[in-house]
Amino acid sequence: MASIRIIALFAFVCLSTVPLMAGAPAWWTSRNVISIDPATSNPRPANDYAAVNQGQLKNIAMAAVAELNANLPGGAGTTLTQLAVTLSGTTSNTNDYAPLNLGQLKALAQPFYDRLIAAGYINHYPWADATNPPNDYAMANIGQVKNLFSFDVAYHANPDRQPKKAAAPRPTGTIYPGVNGH
Repeated sequence: MASIRIIALFAFVCLSTVPLMAGAPAWWTSRNVISIDPATSNPRPANDYAAVNQGQLKNIAMAAVAELNANLPGGAGTTLTQLAVTLSGTTSNTNDYAPLNLGQLKALAQPFYDRLIAAGYINHYPWADATNPPNDYAMANIGQVKNLFSFDVAYHANPDRQPKKAAAPRPTGTIYPGVNGH
């Protein structure tokens, strides 16, 4: 019985972070979320299975707030704007290199999904579909962060200005650990 659970957990982890052939949302490049190789103009290779730290999550979350403010009607909203201010602050107790678990990742991603749901972009949390939810205390990896923040709220030039409903890609590229990759 234990071996079936281990196999199921392994399958979930592998399938939840498998990169598809689609590229990253354009805002990742314009907001310096991923590192671009200047010689090739392509994203640098990433290890999506590497552990993610709190600074990396803060970096992509602040970039996501800026993207929502720029491209979502009504912007990111008060909750996310205040969150970005909080995330950008540091104190003597701040440790951006501390590891991140799945519960922390979902807790920080939830207000983003609340805003996307309110805007009609999506209709549920992506983790709500899990029939066997993962352990919230398990370590999060870069691929899981990228998966949750791979939304693209760019709009088509259409008369009713509805959000683009394309499937969110699971991209490649390295998430910067902080400002200028430090």
